[in-house]
Amino acid sequence: MRLVWWAAAHVLLVIALVGVFVPLLPTTPFALAAVFCAARGSAALHQRIVSHRVLGPVIVRWQTERAVSRPTKALAVATMAASDAVAWWQAPRAGAVIALIVTAACAVWIVTRPEPRPEVAPARTVAG
Repeated sequence: MRLVWWAAAHVLLVIALVGVFVPLLPTTPFALAAVFCAARGSAALHQRIVSHRVLGPVIVRWQTERAVSRPTKALAVATMAASDAVAWWQAPRAGAVIALIVTAACAVWIVTRPEPRPEVAPARTVAG
């Protein structure tokens, strides 16, 4: 069964990476699904994903707090808007309208997620 989880994690990770470059193909759900599968099939792959310099903190925040930072929300909504613009320009109108409705719903969902709690710095003591 570990081999199935391992294979699924790799396939989902590839789809997530393709989604970075292909309009209307979401990246985040595939990346989160890849992390889920990797945790069950490959501890090494799971660690590589959550240790990634860019994706790691976003994924860990989601796993621990179910929270999305304001810059991540802004980037997600901006890329969805860009995807919609490409769809509006390239796709038949019915397809573009459907894409607009779906991405608008996703954008609303993302924007309404809580923001992560701020990191609390250790209290300083005043030496007197």
